[in-house]
Amino acid sequence: MTIATRTDSVEENDGGGNQAPTPQPGMSSAKDTSPGGTVHQGEGGGTSCSPNCTCKFPLEKLAILDSKISSSRWVVPVLPEQELECLIKAAIELCKTNSDVESEPCQRFYREGLTVSFTKILTDDVVRNWKSNIHNCIYNNCQKLVELVVLKLGQDVIPLLDVLTMVFNPCNTFHTFNSNQQSVSVPVNSNIPDEEVFARPVDYY
Repeated sequence: MTIATRTDSVEENDGGGNQAPTPQPGMSSAKDTSPGGTVHQGEGGGTSCSPNCTCKFPLEKLAILDSKISSSRWVVPVLPEQELECLIKAAIELCKTNSDVESEPCQRFYREGLTVSFTKILTDDVVRNWKSNIHNCIYNNCQKLVELVVLKLGQDVIPLLDVLTMVFNPCNTFHTFNSNQQSVSVPVNSNIPDEEVFARPVDYY
């Protein structure tokens, strides 16, 4: 899969309850009418992966994600209940019973959709042009990713470990852009001793 290296689009709410990509110069605004909602193991929208596999994975959302991130005008759906979050949640549910190892679509999501999505939202220069609410959504997706990786620590799932390395790299575009933001967990004039603070952006720059 080819990874585009430039874009100006992430999906935002259009104020009417629908999700729409942010239009850019020379690009029309098209509403995203894909269904939202959390997908759990055993719910509709998936298919059995092997004769012995009873898991479900949201294939429709996976196809939508693949289409969005592979376009020349790519869009990464990072808002709550959009495709990226829903697919990570679905993978987490499968991991709880180790069913993800029998799900070819889930394994493909690890290798392709997940990896490409986080590469774009963490390392592309256009990250600097996105609004603060989009950065908050990226942060929330990173938290979900960490939850997923923790469930897989007993296995060497290389694509997940590669993405985790990217997430914790303090020099990626996302972190460098937000390095001057005031900490939410350690506010100004807090009395938290320095040794109890896990990390500060200034430590790296």
